[in-house]
Amino acid sequence: RGRNCRDVTVRLDGGEVECGFDRLTRFLRATAEVPGIVVVAHTLEFRHLARSQVTKRDNVVEIGSSLGLCTKILAQASDVVVGFDVSAAHLEESRRTFPELRFEFLDIFEEAERFRGMPESRHCSVCFLDIGGDRELQHVLDAIKILRHCLPHLRLMVVKSEQLEAAVPKGCE
Repeated sequence: RGRNCRDVTVRLDGGEVECGFDRLTRFLRATAEVPGIVVVAHTLEFRHLARSQVTKRDNVVEIGSSLGLCTKILAQASDVVVGFDVSAAHLEESRRTFPELRFEFLDIFEEAERFRGMPESRHCSVCFLDIGGDRELQHVLDAIKILRHCLPHLRLMVVKSEQLEAAVPKGCE
């Protein structure tokens, strides 16, 4: 509730917090058949959701793990996390920087069935997807479709995409 779009009061942990409307993240409501999907445009929002929306009960896959910075955040919040990327250089750097974490090569567009057969897919409850925040919209939508097919127990997908975030209607629930 709030007096205008710039003044919002949110109930949180038994109290109320005032914040600006622009600080809220649009969330697409989840059902038993469709996981919740959160779409953001920027890295800071993506990492904030990694800290705030993942629990120790979650098994997480990150598609597009890049240098592993968000994977590290996800590892601190979750039970299990695996970062996947298509860049051999990024995977090498991630493994060197975070040797305690697991990073694997995966091209979700070319290896969907291999991914679907992995134990990480069968047990995954949360997926973070960042295949390039400025990636063409259709590629992002294709990746979402593939991941929904490959992750049968998914409860939440967080997608970083400037174009998709801009395309989601304001006030969408």
